[in-house]
Amino acid sequence: MPEPQVVARNASDLELKRRKLGEPQLASSKSGSNAHSPLLLDGGCGLELKRRKTRGENVAYDLQLFSTAALRETPEAIRQLHRDYVRAGCDVITTSSYAVTRFYLDRCGDGDRVEELARLSVELAQQAVADEGATGRVAIAASVPPLGESYHVASEVLEPAAMRAQYTELLRGLKGADIFLCETMASKKDANMACECVRAVHGTSARLWVSYNPQRKGPHAVGLRDCSIKEAVQAASAAGAEAVLFNCVTPELIKLAIDEALQHAGSLRVGGYGNFWEEQDLSGWTMALNESCSGCGDQKSGGMVVRQDLSAEQYAALAQSWLQAGASIAGGCCGIGPPEIATLGQIASIGTGAHNHADREASQQQSD
Repeated sequence: MPEPQVVARNASDLELKRRKLGEPQLASSKSGSNAHSPLLLDGGCGLELKRRKTRGENVAYDLQLFSTAALRETPEAIRQLHRDYVRAGCDVITTSSYAVTRFYLDRCGDGDRVEELARLSVELAQQAVADEGATGRVAIAASVPPLGESYHVASEVLEPAAMRAQYTELLRGLKGADIFLCETMASKKDANMACECVRAVHGTSARLWVSYNPQRKGPHAVGLRDCSIKEAVQAASAAGAEAVLFNCVTPELIKLAIDEALQHAGSLRVGGYGNFWEEQDLSGWTMALNESCSGCGDQKSGGMVVRQDLSAEQYAALAQSWLQAGASIAGGCCGIGPPEIATLGQIASIGTGAHNHADREASQQQSD
């Protein structure tokens, strides 16, 4: 498993660390200063659990609690989902801590359980990796989420002191993860606060990835609520991040963000993980507007609508275009589950399945 105390500051350091840790060596996604061996990230958690409950599996799901309902009531369902992602070939799986915040837990009177449930989310991911015999091969990224509603700027409603206090209790519980993934950050300001708190709790050597939630700014342009993609990349670099990603928008919008990010990323990894929703204005969106169960179509006005033109193969092809452009991390977000991730790994030849294939080829060449 990647050593948390080692921080790679450039492409050469990352490659050296991979050799020291025994990571499989894959062909780089692109030649040049941003060349990295590609990584397959996992897919969504909350929406996949919602699907499984609709299929009749033993999964607790509540629209107001998102994935945290399963974490509280049916943790084995989360452990199984992690195992399915490992089997799908993921190099990195993400803890189910996205909704482990006071914003969600205060709704059920469990606001004082943030640290406890965050700790459980790490343990379930670790158990799943061990169950699949993947310890040392699959890394665990701790989800460090927005402190309010997704797609909104938390710093507009929370004072800095409150944000620090809430992130601190969450991050204490996330101890033991290999990477801290500050994700779905709608603004540079929110992301900077999350990164600052990772450093305060886990030190400057903690491995840090930052994933922004971009929005359309024009026919062929995207940005954050408070800055450009260039400024967002520069902020992630200044925070000592190893990677800058974009998530929870359409794969087409992620491509626009990645194309711009690569112009400014230097040695940072760049990546993305998209969702299966139609593109829409999210300024007034809340979770309560979405459909109550997967496929029932009872979402309210402004609720998200599932795309009908995005098969697993089509999603994989779009994500592969990120890698062809120079990105080195690809995965999925809401609505992209283990089957879609497995398809992405197969089509793009990334993930642990590709690693094993590369190792077999190398062994065969040596024997010849």
